[in-house]
This record gives sequence, C-alpha cells and structure tokens, in this order.
Amino acid sequence: MSVLVYIESENGSFKKAALEVASYGRAMANALNSSLSAVVFNADDMSSLSNYGVDKVLSVKMTEDYNAETYADVLKIRLFQKLKFQQKSKLSDYPITLLE
Repeated sequence: MSVLVYIESENGSFKKAALEVASYGRAMANALNSSLSAVVFNADDMSSLSNYGVDKVLSVKMTEDYNAETYADVLKIRLFQKLKFQQKSKLSDYPITLLE
C-alpha cells in the first residue's frame, strides 16, 4: 500500500503548505512502511519533491483554467489507469497532457 498526497501548485510552483503535506505524507509512509506517491497538477518542476520524501509523482498538465470537477475526473481516470482497473471514461475526453 502506498500513501498518496495531493501537492498543490500555483503558477507552476509548489506552495509552502503543499511541501509540508509531502513531509507529513513521508512520515505516514514511514510509519506504515510504505512508499509515498504525489499527485501534482500544472507544476513545472517536480524534482524538488524528492527532497520532501516523495518516491513517485503522478503529474498532470491541464490546458484549461481550474475546474474542480474536471480535476477530480482526470485524477480518478488516471489513478484507475495506473491501478489497472476498468474505467469507462477516456482521458482523451479532457484537455490535458500527462507526464510521468
């Protein structure tokens, strides 16, 4: 089992609170003896997350303004793909670019 955290970004950069979330997530992952994965939308450089204990980053670039419903749908679809579950919707239905 992996701990999953949402890392918020603004104008391509991580907010301070988001980096604190990564640190707390690392502590939880250590307590559970598991890995830490982070979900990031519209960040320019994810490399700094490893300094806060993130093992794996799921990065999504949205090409439209923030819309909570769209973000939630994209996240659900992307996680289902990663976890190899069946999902009816397709990512091509959304204006995004996926990064690994």
